[in-house]
Amino acid sequence: MLTVLAAFGAAAGFAVSTALQHLCAVRVPVAGGGALYLLRRLLRQPLWWIAQITAGLGFVLHAAALGGGALALVQPIMVSGLVLTVLVQAVLARRAPSGRELVNVCLVAIGLALLLAGAPSENTGGGADDSGTPDGRAGAVVAAGVALALFAVCAAVRSSRSTVRGVFLGVGAGALFGLLAGVLKLAVHDLGGGVLGLLTDWPVWALLLLGAGGLLLNQRAYQVAPLSASMPASNVVDPLLAIAFGVVVFGERPGTATLLLAGDVVGFVLMAVGTYRLAGEPT
Repeated sequence: MLTVLAAFGAAAGFAVSTALQHLCAVRVPVAGGGALYLLRRLLRQPLWWIAQITAGLGFVLHAAALGGGALALVQPIMVSGLVLTVLVQAVLARRAPSGRELVNVCLVAIGLALLLAGAPSENTGGGADDSGTPDGRAGAVVAAGVALALFAVCAAVRSSRSTVRGVFLGVGAGALFGLLAGVLKLAVHDLGGGVLGLLTDWPVWALLLLGAGGLLLNQRAYQVAPLSASMPASNVVDPLLAIAFGVVVFGERPGTATLLLAGDVVGFVLMAVGTYRLAGEPT
């Protein structure tokens, strides 16, 4: 129960942060320059720093949730933060959520409930099999995820359509954030060896790189395209990659009964549809 509460608290923190970051990013002219220009302009906005502090609080709660819960449980809850993002954006725009938005919120909520029904509530093992070390398997998953992110960035750069660029940037950001969740879980486990052990192992440094990369891709996606382009892609890729990380590295085993598997598929579809429709709402 504490794991679920921490995950929802983290989702709320990231939701507020996302809404504030999007507000800041859209204030920066797209024609002004690339990602570094965007970052320089964002650093000058006090509201952007408030968003980062809020994200930091969410990160702490995220780590706490991953310390006691499976990736297959925690990451789908994190996706539910989009519901709160839409509500926060409605508050910032000084308007009430529309009936359409509330229907889409219900779609995400039902999809999340179906996913959680088949998710393992706790850590279920130390590895998917006996081949290789957990760090070795983690390195392989990270390499594959980074390759996916790089492919998405290259595709975004080659596209001349802002919506397509937003989709690919969302895929890249989602891949890095999904990896970040898995590596964060590894880093939490390293805390048992003390601060020195944490600082001398690779996960904590990988966290910094994945977080910085995901942040830049996210901000760029917010700048070049509406949320309806990047957010659904990011929110689908993120939990899928995190769940794969949990299965390969930690040996997590989601429910295998036919009804649970069917519920997972339907849950993902409902969350994807609800996410797309919510992100497409006017802000």
